[in-house]
Amino acid sequence: MVGGIDAPAPTLSIIAGSGPPVEIGVDSKSVFRETGLGGAGVGFVGDVFLIVEGGNAFQVLVGFEQPTYEPWKLRIRNNDAAVDRDFTWVVADSAVDSTQPWVDVRAVQYTKRAAIVLSARPRGVIVDPGLRLASVAVLEVSAGAAVNDVVFVDATTRTVSGRVTVGKNPWALALDPVNHEVYVANCGEAKTTVINERTKKVSDSVPSGKASASACFDPRTRAAFVVANADKTVSIIAAATRSVVATVAVGVNPCGACVDPEGHTAYVSNFADNTVTLIDTDSRAVVGTLVVGAQPFGLAFEPRTRTVHVTNNAANTVSVIDTRTRTVAPAFVVGKAPSAIGVDTDLNRLYVVNSGDDSLSVVDSRNCAVLETIHVGKSPAAVAVDTQTHAVFVAEYDDRTLTPIDVTVG
Repeated sequence: MVGGIDAPAPTLSIIAGSGPPVEIGVDSKSVFRETGLGGAGVGFVGDVFLIVEGGNAFQVLVGFEQPTYEPWKLRIRNNDAAVDRDFTWVVADSAVDSTQPWVDVRAVQYTKRAAIVLSARPRGVIVDPGLRLASVAVLEVSAGAAVNDVVFVDATTRTVSGRVTVGKNPWALALDPVNHEVYVANCGEAKTTVINERTKKVSDSVPSGKASASACFDPRTRAAFVVANADKTVSIIAAATRSVVATVAVGVNPCGACVDPEGHTAYVSNFADNTVTLIDTDSRAVVGTLVVGAQPFGLAFEPRTRTVHVTNNAANTVSVIDTRTRTVAPAFVVGKAPSAIGVDTDLNRLYVVNSGDDSLSVVDSRNCAVLETIHVGKSPAAVAVDTQTHAVFVAEYDDRTLTPIDVTVG
């Protein structure tokens, strides 16, 4: 357990089953499973005491004397009056986790702003906080007027600042934050377009798989992973040479991808066989396959919890993959037909767009609890987070708009 610097210690109590609460201190105290007359304990279970470590860290130790099958509860009372509204103490699973910077859960408010008109249907969106620029892949095939563009939106003024024509049916985007380049997966042809964000011009076109449906960028290996839905492959494009250095076979109808740079692993969702394929980003080989929910679609990696979150489009759920153990935790319920997912690590937030009910689910990434549901435009298809301001951008396919949602932390 770890708290803020110089914060007063909280009051800790433990309860075994229906027994009386026992305030935990440095001296050993007895724990009982039931409460007797006058609040006395009945059914001795064991002893509990506290070890005080440096840096405002504490360990709660329980010595069991009897078998126990009761649920146990740990109560934490905040004693820091200066931050009365904040939860200043967090429980860690290990000493390593306790060294992470704690984040309070002060009130977070969401305010939808005026939708930005794109004049075509958006499929993907990314935000480059360094350039204060949002890039949106848009397409239009109706009324005989084909549009295959990436629209640039100033993330500060929320105005369109330019556009560039790319390949046929641009479907997804991946950002190289160092070179400020965007990789555009074109679903209508077997190539990936590379855009220079500074010049807002196409800098290259790289042959890749057919019906490219998703893309992600690995900052460690400096490579883009482009998912080809029709070919059932992933093309790995080296940023240095802008060429495909490997093609990896994955599952049936792959349609989403993300990468865990520290874990040296890329994750690809396979829509038709309800699985996620794991690719070693060094060897560029498949190292595992995990079963998730029905019709897995979008993926996102959360670095603080070291988890990958997978939207299950047909199940209305999100599956959680522990990247350290490569196991799948029980899924949690969101809106109807969830598709894309975004992450704000600093605020411990996940944002899931639900194309079936035109909503955005706001989720606590630590416990996967849905905190709020925000109504958005028709058929939201993509979401991105501005990590500098915490603002959320939702791309609404049928409305042909991009809606900014400002986030206020108070």
